[in-house]
Amino acid sequence: MSTSERAKGILAALSDAFQDPAGLTGAMAATYIQRRAGDDRPIDRWSWGNAVWAWYHKTEDARTFKQWKTVNRSVKKGSKAFYILGPCLVRHKKTDDNGEEKVTSVLVGFKGIPVFPLEATDGVPLPPPPDYTPAQLPAFSEVAAAWGIPVSWHPSQARGTLGSYSITNKEIHLATYEEAVYWHELGHAADDRAHGKLKGGQDPAQESVAELVAAVLARMTGSTIDKAAWDYIAGYAGDARAMLSKVLPRVESALDLIFAAMPSEVTE
Repeated sequence: MSTSERAKGILAALSDAFQDPAGLTGAMAATYIQRRAGDDRPIDRWSWGNAVWAWYHKTEDARTFKQWKTVNRSVKKGSKAFYILGPCLVRHKKTDDNGEEKVTSVLVGFKGIPVFPLEATDGVPLPPPPDYTPAQLPAFSEVAAAWGIPVSWHPSQARGTLGSYSITNKEIHLATYEEAVYWHELGHAADDRAHGKLKGGQDPAQESVAELVAAVLARMTGSTIDKAAWDYIAGYAGDARAMLSKVLPRVESALDLIFAAMPSEVTE
């Protein structure tokens, strides 16, 4: 039996298991990458959304005009900024029941902040950016490499987003070392290669394809995220069983591509 056929067998077994969600096991409690002491670049403190926006603009570092000045670099004449979102906070004074006045900050909205990529500046060379690549790459990392998809790991200030796949830049960015998150993003990449025209944002069908791919790859490595996959899909689609039936052909196509990209000595 080929590896691809084995994966389809696992997918069929997973489909059967989804008929009884109460009996599913395999949760996932991924932890976020923590920023290391000394990594004091402004971008290392950005929200995940802002960081992804920088990566969309094909840069590993971006700062405001004044921030570049503090590290002895200048923005080149004619360079264009892109905008990230910064919070608008209003200081609010309130007297508590004991008569003590306390000052709190209240978020009232967001504002656009112009930043310039490193490539748009000249000046004193910067130290290399921090490298958060794990010592051991996740299983099936050969697939992204074969497809020319860069995979990078970064700490995240935002909670709730563990990874992303850029349908524009064909890149995977991760804020955790949990393998299943990489497999999910790899599922997006495979779905993109198989069908193309993926939508931006969180489309229920696309998310279901990616999570089912991750669930199959997890079983192939001896782990289980069945319940986590069910909960994830149900959160997007409501009726996870119906969604599974709908996207099954897309999941199979994605798995076929993944195993076709694996080295022969791994798949034999």
